[in-house]
Amino acid sequence: MASDNTRRGFLRSSLGASALALSSGFLGGGAGLTSAPAVAAETGTRFARAGTFINYNENPLGPCESAREALREIIAESGFYRFDLIEQLQHAVADSMGVSVNHVQLQPGSGWTLLFAPQAFTSASKSLVTADPGYEACEQQAKMSGSPVHRVALLPNGAHDIDRMCSFPDAGLIYICNPNNPTGTITPRSAIISALKKKPQGAVLMVDEAYIHYSNEQSVADLVASHPDLIVIRTFSKLYGMAGLRCGFAVAQPALLERLKRQGEDVVSVTAAVAALASLKQPDLVEQRRSYTASVRGEVLAWLRQRGVRCTDSHSNCFMMRTGRPGASEAAALAEHGVHVGRAWPSWPDWVRVSIGSREDMEAFKRAFVAAQKQPAPSNASTSTTAMRLCRAAALA
Repeated sequence: MASDNTRRGFLRSSLGASALALSSGFLGGGAGLTSAPAVAAETGTRFARAGTFINYNENPLGPCESAREALREIIAESGFYRFDLIEQLQHAVADSMGVSVNHVQLQPGSGWTLLFAPQAFTSASKSLVTADPGYEACEQQAKMSGSPVHRVALLPNGAHDIDRMCSFPDAGLIYICNPNNPTGTITPRSAIISALKKKPQGAVLMVDEAYIHYSNEQSVADLVASHPDLIVIRTFSKLYGMAGLRCGFAVAQPALLERLKRQGEDVVSVTAAVAALASLKQPDLVEQRRSYTASVRGEVLAWLRQRGVRCTDSHSNCFMMRTGRPGASEAAALAEHGVHVGRAWPSWPDWVRVSIGSREDMEAFKRAFVAAQKQPAPSNASTSTTAMRLCRAAALA
């Protein structure tokens, strides 16, 4: 049998040690200099991969140090369900959101709600209304279920066109992602409040706040208590760096959560639960990571704009850029230099999504971008592989 020290050493190397990397640079919002939060110093050869991956809006910083400690400690308990720890997380989430505990439904990632909501609230006569470009998990599920889908173009400033989205009398579910994926742009809280007033009676408004921690926007979760037709969804996948662990939740009144539950439910794993619990207990974590991401984002956006590249006004950990050639071609050219970015959207074929990684990731992106601009666009560029991967990962990302 391996010694305790050996087991601990293995867990520490496989889960990743932490290192502090000091960073400097301006923040787009005018904030001061920032330091990089703890990041994994070593992944271990078993899980290593070549290249820079800034394609799925993941957080390369991974879980915070206290979450990693919790993960190491829970390994020995993973033979038990430990529903008590999952219940602790539900109470902690409710406290953090300022809502009653029966207004919270835990799920293994917010993608579960994105799949179940169209099943619960749309039908052949009740449509889904969504932004374009936007995250398509709801749209894919609605189409699979035979529900009509109305896509509404974003406003010129990148905000959701609330008036247009609320104008469809057959709407069963109106989906708003704020900040928006893939553009990173903001829809003001006042506009979302107006949507609650303007939408057709009986339609459910679902606000996806997966990326809200990266912005300075106020959540609308406080409105749930007074609006029985509002769902707010969150995830620990983005700022908290837990995409692979799968942990998220929906906030809504119990009757609405029950309608979601009828479509299916699952509890989060005990590993995800303890990591999320530890993360919520770090009072400065959100601000530290928001500031760091804003600093890195501000630097790369300024660098691109100086070179004449159009970029969306992002308040998130992703943005879209327009380089003068098809987005699929740009992504393929960057991939040839080891940097993997996102994809183009059908309505924005000349734009491509780029996720904000670490400062080192974005320096690699800059080098690859310069090199890619010096060569012709790949003739066989295609989004088919990326799109296929997105479809399979829609419930998970």
